[in-house]
Amino acid sequence: MNIDGIIQFILDNSGSDDVALGNMPRMLPNIDNFSKDIVEECVGLFGDEASSEDWKCSRDRYAATLSLAAKYLETGSDVMVAYDGKAYLSLMLDRAGYNVTRVIPSSHWNGSDQQGDWRTGLRLETCNLDQAPIPAADNSLDCIVFSGMFERLALRHPRNLMPELQRVLRDDGVIIFSTPNICNISNVISLLKGNNIFWHSDIFFGGMDRHNREFTPAEIRQLFLDGGFSPKEFFGVIDHANWRSGSAHHVYDYQSIHGNIDHPLMRNTMLGVFAKMND
Repeated sequence: MNIDGIIQFILDNSGSDDVALGNMPRMLPNIDNFSKDIVEECVGLFGDEASSEDWKCSRDRYAATLSLAAKYLETGSDVMVAYDGKAYLSLMLDRAGYNVTRVIPSSHWNGSDQQGDWRTGLRLETCNLDQAPIPAADNSLDCIVFSGMFERLALRHPRNLMPELQRVLRDDGVIIFSTPNICNISNVISLLKGNNIFWHSDIFFGGMDRHNREFTPAEIRQLFLDGGFSPKEFFGVIDHANWRSGSAHHVYDYQSIHGNIDHPLMRNTMLGVFAKMND
């Protein structure tokens, strides 16, 4: 099977308007430089973890999220981060000057592999947002950052979380989020090769630390609009952890020949900022 040729054919014959996910907008130099400085500061604190695949795969996504926070939030803003598994993003936001509360869905997310001096200063809550209310008072937060949370919901439809977001956010509050774009070329390749685009069945049926449903850009946009939020930013990036396992090498082989192609199917992760709409 000529995968390179298939990718080229699909990109040439699928319209950008169908998926509708643009590139990350250019940030002002002061925001860009600020974010770079924070990332480098945190890398120095991570120690050996700075060489881990968990960090390297998602560094660009975290940096983009930090830039969005710097663009829309004042220093000292009250920010809740869910579900930042390894706490890398939470530390970055903390070092950027925000009052950060990190939320994890269960205690096993804070096991021995997550112990480290730099994590001890982060405020931590354990709350399964699939079932429980957001652990915050009414009108108490300036921002909620969802890092890999929407795709993990299994029992609660994301639309049923929207009233909770409205409750805890202040009138000028915003949601900043990242979530996989199921409309990406590695999923198409997986299906063509006879592989499932869901997680391995032993993981899917054996536990809850998995992606239960990934979304299209249109679904995510409509979810927030219906929930009473207005879009400020909505775009796609490459997060190396979100290429489909077993197909990622085909994408990288294609890029090594053709470069980075400007097409929504080549952006595997959605990021956005949606603001609370007030009556």
